Amino acid sequence: MISLIYNKNNVGCMKIITEQIIEQTRQEILSYKKDKIDVEFSRFCQRQPNLTDFIIEFTQDQNQEAIERCLFIFFVICRAFENSTEKRISPISFDEIETIFEKNETLIVNMKGIHERFFERITMVRLLNQPFLLKYITQSLLEESNNEYLFSEKETGYLFFLLITVIDVFDEALQKPASNK
Repeated sequence: MISLIYNKNNVGCMKIITEQIIEQTRQEILSYKKDKIDVEFSRFCQRQPNLTDFIIEFTQDQNQEAIERCLFIFFVICRAFENSTEKRISPISFDEIETIFEKNETLIVNMKGIHERFFERITMVRLLNQPFLLKYITQSLLEESNNEYLFSEKETGYLFFLLITVIDVFDEALQKPASNK
């Protein structure tokens, strides 16, 4: 099931998406025929238009394989969050997405030249938020074909950054009160 982590002040809680939920969601999406995936993705786009626009906008300059892989991972992440809660996740505003994107961007910029011990601590804190989703993203982006990685280090880092932003956006959205399904 879903475990809960409380923040320092025990205000609100964050649901950790389990490997089981991620794998069930991934398998469900993989089982869809093309028409079904188009319908399901369109439905998701209606529920979260700003988040969908964000990921499409920021991947449009990537090669086709990177776009397709990123959109698949994005859809698995989004559906895993939806499958993990009883609440209906309210539509996420562009301002909310932009705020988290900029916060993550600032964190990355500020980490340049940071001592390795501090870098490791910051990384561990990040891993505590959604460790299994981070593992899923990493494995999916670092998948090999003919003993070669599918994407360059730069492409992988960029897609990872976008997908981490999606996770953070959902984590924050789930902290807000929302209506039931």
